[in-house]
Amino acid sequence: MAQSFAFDFSKLDYTTPNDKIKAVGAPDVPQRILDGLKKYEDSSRGYGAHGFEYNSRVGKGTILVDHRPEDAQVTQVYRMPVDPASEELEKVTHFDLGTGRVISSITPIKGDDWRGTLRSGGAIMGMDVDGKEFFQFWRMWEDSESETVIPHIDGELDNKPSTIRIERLTHDNSIKFSSLLLSQTEDYFLFSSTEDGPAEIHTYMTRLTDSKTGISPSSTAAFSLPRTRITAKASSGRAHWAASTVSLDNKYVLLTDIKGASYRPLYVLDISDPATLPAQPERLLLPGATEREEETNNSWISFSRDAATPHLVYIITDAYGDFRSSLILDLDSRTVLRHITASEPSLNAIRAIPWDVKGHVVLEDMLYMVANIDGWDAHYVMPLSGARKHEVIEIKFDGDGADSASFSPTFNRKNGRPYEICYRLASYRSSGALAYADLGPALERVQTDNEGKSFIVVTLKSYKQAQPIAPAFKTVAPKVIKFKSFDGLEVPFVYYHPCEGKKRVPVNIEIHGGPTVQATSLRKSRIHGYLINELECAVLYPNVRGSIGYGKKYMMADDVYLREDSVKDIGALIDYIGEHMKDELDASKIFVSGGSYGGYMTFACLTHYSNKLACGLATCGIADWVAFLSTTAAHRQDNRRREYGDETDPDVRAFLQRISPASNADKITSPLSISHGENDSRVPFEQAYFMYDSCVKRGVHAELIAGVNEGHGFKQKSVLEYVSGSKILFLERFFAKASTA
Repeated sequence: MAQSFAFDFSKLDYTTPNDKIKAVGAPDVPQRILDGLKKYEDSSRGYGAHGFEYNSRVGKGTILVDHRPEDAQVTQVYRMPVDPASEELEKVTHFDLGTGRVISSITPIKGDDWRGTLRSGGAIMGMDVDGKEFFQFWRMWEDSESETVIPHIDGELDNKPSTIRIERLTHDNSIKFSSLLLSQTEDYFLFSSTEDGPAEIHTYMTRLTDSKTGISPSSTAAFSLPRTRITAKASSGRAHWAASTVSLDNKYVLLTDIKGASYRPLYVLDISDPATLPAQPERLLLPGATEREEETNNSWISFSRDAATPHLVYIITDAYGDFRSSLILDLDSRTVLRHITASEPSLNAIRAIPWDVKGHVVLEDMLYMVANIDGWDAHYVMPLSGARKHEVIEIKFDGDGADSASFSPTFNRKNGRPYEICYRLASYRSSGALAYADLGPALERVQTDNEGKSFIVVTLKSYKQAQPIAPAFKTVAPKVIKFKSFDGLEVPFVYYHPCEGKKRVPVNIEIHGGPTVQATSLRKSRIHGYLINELECAVLYPNVRGSIGYGKKYMMADDVYLREDSVKDIGALIDYIGEHMKDELDASKIFVSGGSYGGYMTFACLTHYSNKLACGLATCGIADWVAFLSTTAAHRQDNRRREYGDETDPDVRAFLQRISPASNADKITSPLSISHGENDSRVPFEQAYFMYDSCVKRGVHAELIAGVNEGHGFKQKSVLEYVSGSKILFLERFFAKASTA
């Protein structure tokens, strides 16, 4: 039975300042604030790269990218030439669902013959229809790339005037489809789905070509994707499988069973005969692991792309230490051939990196790695053949955007040019600019630094048509400061001051969600620039315990019964501001804010520290742990219980009830602004309403903004802009002149 996340608004007295907003107890936002926010909104609309297309329509090919133009409610998809000398940008999606729909992925493919004819190129898209994150699969293609022109299909999206056509492949909005994976040969398409039960995520497989669906090219009926489940149903009725990689010879698929952020065991399944699959995937334990298996995360798992060694596997794991590192495993012999980045001296890694490797990509003759160095990206490449085989070489950037903090790569492997990369650049100045680079020439000029370590210099060339609007306001570079929390644990925060610490200013403490994410120079609130420039407010982004990037012990330091230790980190930060930063920060004027888990932290901080906080802004926040864990989408429950605790255990349930902000709302005395998506499937809207109602009944000022047809976070222009404006108006009234002294 499908879960319902509907909220009955009929009992509320609300206004509708626009058709995407329901406002409860909140005044209309004046136009002057919306006008004042425009330059900040404009510069926040960055670009993202999804992948290189297979076709060669323009010169050396094309890339699919996304961007929300000024006149669009939601993000749209574009196509641009690979050649950075070109400035073309073609909009390829025009459909409007009238909701905060989310495009989760766009995966270019060689083609499919599901409809009885070969449709070359195009992509498979993951997208929900209403912000609830129950993603469906959609096929994007063009008639010009199809052997036979297919007539209009029932339910096909109206995407005119684009030549891109989009048909739906899955048809149940109560089922989530995710974790799309193509086999290396692209014979097979694997994915995960909840169709066998709302709490079970299983892996399925289907053919892209030679599919033998029996459908005629002249058929206009809607098509339902054929598939075979390759993971067995669990006796508990709960599972969370995801396929990671398929060997080049199509013999093996490696999967993980996602138990939580700290536990992701690895499995292997023989798929050489899809008609007679094994009853269950085989558990694969890493030999010589030094960490507890139930506290080991295995991710970024990729088979070799070399036909001579199809069963070599590249894995990122924390099975050998506190940080996540890359290694090479021989699946046939079940032996670790090399540790690539592990920092433990006994493992003799090729190049020890004492931080997390957050991702790697296996290409035909190189391994590309990205490490997280205290919140900043560091890139490395390791050739898999030639004179520099298994030498880890650092990549240093020059050219356009070389001083960015994040460089997210997309490779042109599909067209045989893996050294050709589209980078998404982000920094405190830019929300997402695209740039081109070619590693080939740089790898012919490897240099050595003063410590004898290898590096190359890669030149970035901007895609001029894929640059966000340059900030028409002052941008402030961040710095990282660390402080001792209540128990001596060192906690970092990213710090922005509007005038370089030369003046004592009010403070915003913005807490990230997750909790297993990290505040970096990339993660900024939507009103960050306005706070810095218009309200002359410093902004601090703490990485409280539970954040990633500092080892798994730090990440697990807030689990279950330790939950409120992360709240105490904020209390310690408030004290640190008053004791050690009083010349540049005004400890009597602090407000706290955050979204999702950061919304919980906002609620919780107000229950503990209202006497020290002027006000709070909570977005999509968790207020009641027991209600959250029992009502969040069923497929998320076990994952979240590992982090927060199992509310079906009486002792844990009592603890969670005791610490929930909803149980302590009577301690909140500071004004509170709450915003939430009405279709949120992670944190149901009832949680937001409860906190609003609890405050108002006790005479504490509270405001509630609901995003219509929005989920966990906001995607629609009208909602994004209005919510930001409402927050600024709230701060003008309850923060600008406030003082807790």
